[in-house]
Amino acid sequence: MNSLFNFCLYLANNKKSKCSDLFNEIQSIENLFYSNISLKLILVTFLIFIFHYFISKKLLGNIQNKILILLSFLTTLFYFIIIVFSSNFLWVDDWSLLDSLFLKDVTFSNWLFRFENIHNHSIIKFLVYLNNVILNLDFQLFNYLSVFFIYLSSIIFIKIFIKLNLSLPLVAIAILFMFSGKLFPSITQLINISWTLNFLLISLFSYNLLNNKTFSHYYNFLIIILAPNIFGSGFAILGFSIIFGLYNLREKIGLNYIIFSILSFIFAYILPKFFIPVNNLAEGEAIDYINIIKIFYFPGFFGNVFFPWSTIFSLPSLFIGYFQLLILIYFAIIKKIKIRYFISNNPILIISIFTALLVAISRPEISRFIQPRYVTISILFQIGFLLFLRDDLKRYLNKRYKNLFLTCALIYIFSIGTLTPYLGVHWQAKRSLVNYQLENCFKLNVSKFKCKDLAYEKLFYGGNWYSRSKFNKLMDILFIEK
Repeated sequence: MNSLFNFCLYLANNKKSKCSDLFNEIQSIENLFYSNISLKLILVTFLIFIFHYFISKKLLGNIQNKILILLSFLTTLFYFIIIVFSSNFLWVDDWSLLDSLFLKDVTFSNWLFRFENIHNHSIIKFLVYLNNVILNLDFQLFNYLSVFFIYLSSIIFIKIFIKLNLSLPLVAIAILFMFSGKLFPSITQLINISWTLNFLLISLFSYNLLNNKTFSHYYNFLIIILAPNIFGSGFAILGFSIIFGLYNLREKIGLNYIIFSILSFIFAYILPKFFIPVNNLAEGEAIDYINIIKIFYFPGFFGNVFFPWSTIFSLPSLFIGYFQLLILIYFAIIKKIKIRYFISNNPILIISIFTALLVAISRPEISRFIQPRYVTISILFQIGFLLFLRDDLKRYLNKRYKNLFLTCALIYIFSIGTLTPYLGVHWQAKRSLVNYQLENCFKLNVSKFKCKDLAYEKLFYGGNWYSRSKFNKLMDILFIEK
């Protein structure tokens, strides 16, 4: 235990109180787990596994049983964690996303198409609106939806792996990437469902492009229209589509990709900027054109999936990103591979680079490299990296050490995201503890004002940037008077 505490001190830059709080939390999490676990939950979990196993078998056809078991196990594990550690409160940016829908301080259309910082979240907002109308606003639904999006993305990517003849060990590693525990901040915060939905659209877009059928391109045109209305990183698909169109201008399909990209930009950005009087673009969130040189930070996001959530790993993440880029360039040169090959055969890799560039321009701080919300960029890049080097990795991995390498890689990738502090299990369990604490506060008829103060402190991590009066009104509407 002492060694774990010392390791915590290292990660937390010797903040002893933070590590003490963490170890106390672990004890509370253990108690919460035992209070929530039941025979019924175990049975439900088993049925979830069986359901996903047979659905995966049906969708993937003739694939090795080990892959089906791994995929079904990880999907079930994610569902199990969000069930046993449930949470139904809004957190930080979720409040500003939804406030005008319920406070009605702007019209519905203004709220729907209003920018949040630099993002157009109109599709996410419409999903929230439907949830409110049909299910009386069950926020946990979005947690389940996010896991479902990740599962669907995995099915689609595995179809790509089969099509490109990716070896079984590399498929297993890719699946572990796609179910990194660093995804939990995206899974269980409402506004971050934009990352998992965007992840799904990128997987569909890449599959359709590689399928190269007429109807597949029609599906992609719809994705091009939808993606930027989920959030800002959706513009990466537009950027890729324009490049793809330029390289295929001799064919009608290339021109169509360019036209739909331009139309999508107009619908998602130009028209809302022109017609919506309130765009909620915070002054501090504008692109820093003076420091545009920081665009060269973009490889820092590629190593995200390999590290715990601690800023001490930001520079190592940047190093790994550049190192992997150099490997790609080296093999591209010796194999005499041109950019057209990547655009036609590895859209996943190029889209991940476009996404990293977008984030590097708008969020240039080094500390962001390691933040969990950006882990999908890293996952996409690592999948593209494995696909590009699949033949070389298969050849260079000595058969004698292949199993040892695979075992170590799988254990590390799983552990780093799922079992480290403030990610995976701990992330969700900590939120569930707060949920339990706040619900008890209101149920025990403690002063509502004190409970609201406690909720504000917990749900905004001690920050005070959001209007207290709006928060109090929304608490009444969404949780107290509901």
